[in-house]
Amino acid sequence: MAGRIDLYLRELTRKKDEWFGGPCANYAIAYANAYDSFVSTLKAEEEYQKRQAELFLLAASVATSTIMIAAFASASLRTLAGRAALQVICANNLNRTFNALYAVSNNKAAMFAIGALLDGAKSAASKKITEVAQKLMMNSSNIISSSPLIKKIQIDQFIYLSSACAQEIAAIVQDDTRMSGDERNAIMDHLERAPIFNPPAGSIDYTLLAKRIELAMFMNRILESDYLVDVPFQANITGSSPAIGFVGFRRSPESPIQQLPSAKDYPRPKPGERYPVGIGAHQRVRYEEQGDTVKKHIDSLHKDIFGKKPFYDGFPTYWSSDGGPNPQLIKAEQTLYSLADKTRPLRIDTVRV
Repeated sequence: MAGRIDLYLRELTRKKDEWFGGPCANYAIAYANAYDSFVSTLKAEEEYQKRQAELFLLAASVATSTIMIAAFASASLRTLAGRAALQVICANNLNRTFNALYAVSNNKAAMFAIGALLDGAKSAASKKITEVAQKLMMNSSNIISSSPLIKKIQIDQFIYLSSACAQEIAAIVQDDTRMSGDERNAIMDHLERAPIFNPPAGSIDYTLLAKRIELAMFMNRILESDYLVDVPFQANITGSSPAIGFVGFRRSPESPIQQLPSAKDYPRPKPGERYPVGIGAHQRVRYEEQGDTVKKHIDSLHKDIFGKKPFYDGFPTYWSSDGGPNPQLIKAEQTLYSLADKTRPLRIDTVRV
């Protein structure tokens, strides 16, 4: 058994370096390129630098590409203080990723380092193993950085912490004299099947991944654009019908809208009641239209990735807020899930772009 553990520890160092030099570095490059293009297109770098942790978590939960990025994002979800809709998107996509890989575990960060060992540990050393795994979870939940460079450092740190976690558990197996040979072998089986010990054979195409990450950022921007307005009573103008519009409207206290367009509780305000003297006060859903330059850039990204009609093709020229969410918002949400499907890894030891 000592020989098996020694071999594992030697191989773990090599496999950790493979994660560092391959998928982690390329993902960091892809994110940095996507972010730079995103903010330069918007010319609003200052605004989005303040929210960069949120943007990175969105990218990492949608365009995962590897099980490592999904595990890192899952460990960091607790730091997301943004909109409820973004939290739903992130959690949904990460759960779909892990379920597709049969990598179901209560502690996704520990799963990356030690496989399913934590959920099934029943040996005398299980308490020590749980403590080590919990320490990894606490140390890796810190995705609150302000630059792509720091994101790269944090990804590397996650790999380092995962490797240290696996090493510490291997040492527990080696030193605990109460374990039987079968127990030791069972734990080592888990360690050898864990993602940290099985780096992907392929490489990330960071140019293509950058486009997918950037499109995800723009889809999120579109989803952020809707809000409720309070429309006051609209009096009849002499000799005409009631004025239907947004004269004197103001943003509602419930603005911006937190729900996703697909949510059952997405706001669907009723039209104002008509009276002989005008239209009663009511609410409406409004959204901020993207500028022409941004629209063209989104269309270009959409065609490059999906190879079909541009994003803005086929929308109605007139949209009534009385019938539900705006079609652009619906398509933006659907596009995020399509991006996730294109980048969700198919196996623990693969990359997918």
